[in-house]
Amino acid sequence: MKQIKINQQSYHGNRFDKTKLPDIKAAGYVSASLLSKVRNPIKFMKAEPDEETQAMYWGSLVDCLWTTPKLFNVFYAVLPEDAPRRPTEVQRKAVKQSPAAIKSIAFWDAWEKSTAGKCVVPADVLVEARKAVAMLKEHPISSEILANSQTQVVMMGKAPESLGLPEGVLAKGMMDMLPDSGRFTDYVVDLKTTNNLAENLVHNIMFQFDYVVKMSFYSILSEACGFGVRDKALLIWQNSKAPYEVKVRELGPNDIAFGKTIIRKRCEVLGKLDPNHIEAFYDTEIKEMPLKSWAIEEYNNE
Repeated sequence: MKQIKINQQSYHGNRFDKTKLPDIKAAGYVSASLLSKVRNPIKFMKAEPDEETQAMYWGSLVDCLWTTPKLFNVFYAVLPEDAPRRPTEVQRKAVKQSPAAIKSIAFWDAWEKSTAGKCVVPADVLVEARKAVAMLKEHPISSEILANSQTQVVMMGKAPESLGLPEGVLAKGMMDMLPDSGRFTDYVVDLKTTNNLAENLVHNIMFQFDYVVKMSFYSILSEACGFGVRDKALLIWQNSKAPYEVKVRELGPNDIAFGKTIIRKRCEVLGKLDPNHIEAFYDTEIKEMPLKSWAIEEYNNE
């Protein structure tokens, strides 16, 4: 396991091929997101690849603008505010095209050619994203973390023994930032966005998206790469709605240690998955599901 210099497209291009299971070695790189999906083996084996959500789009945009602004023009293209409407198929096939249609077709043909492979950002969305980044820069802790960190740290190679995977299996991870000076050098760090920073909701999101497992995975890989023991984690939370306030929350050593035990269990499950035999993971137990007291009260009050 070592740190390597590789762009995001190449990193994400090294995908795990679940159809090759149970041969984990042939399937590819084990990642934090992969182990998170293994939480539900049936869904993992049966589901189609995830499509990018609006929340993921926003988070990636802010992440790029804040941690690697020099790469913005590599991955993104800004759609001008005065861009004409995209031409319809009817307009394109019309025998006699209007001047407006001709202008629109010419613009969009040139635009799509020049921006091929890039993510398109409307100008007004970019304005808001820059406001979010400005808030991250103004916040004393998030700005301190970034100033003392490497960004977009990629780690790839032989999976550490502590994961409990068979010999020769590969693993990978990419972190938004990794402190290498200052007071946070025993932490792994990630930026997260959500539309509500109420404490109880943030706790629910942490569980829903398996962040303790993901941060614990980064802890394992960073130590294997020679970055020292990272037994704590910082999550930089930012509201995805204006004024884009920021809160920094910590996962302590006990949480990271617990996350590592869950990772080993997930790796064990991963080693048992076979696309042709997943019936062992079916829930075949019939459990009683009694009415909750609040439901009984509601019925009685009808």
